[in-house]
Amino acid sequence: MTKKCFKCGVIKDITMYFIDRNSKSGRRGDCKPCNIKSTNKWRKANIGKVRKRERTYKKSPVQKLRSKRLSAKNRDDLSDMYIRSLIVKKDKNLKSSDVSDELVELWRLNLKLKRLLRKN
Repeated sequence: MTKKCFKCGVIKDITMYFIDRNSKSGRRGDCKPCNIKSTNKWRKANIGKVRKRERTYKKSPVQKLRSKRLSAKNRDDLSDMYIRSLIVKKDKNLKSSDVSDELVELWRLNLKLKRLLRKN
């Protein structure tokens, strides 16, 4: 299956186009090389926007966990993600996906007890 790029006008195989589920054909109108060129051109012209976006959106998984872990809502609700992050912080060899639901429940109960004892 082929498609014509609206930027360079060359007919290319459909695999040379990025996926776009909103378009009729299911692919973008410009081919990958043309799209990459225009994206790079835009990034050079808007370097300030690019840097701002990278600072806010390109956080490492550890930074994302820390920001969620520190939110008051997660601490008060004792969400699963918050408790998993505490467990992973305690044991550096574990990953968040390795922590079982039973362990999360035990930690949740333990934290509730500690909080109650601290209040009294």
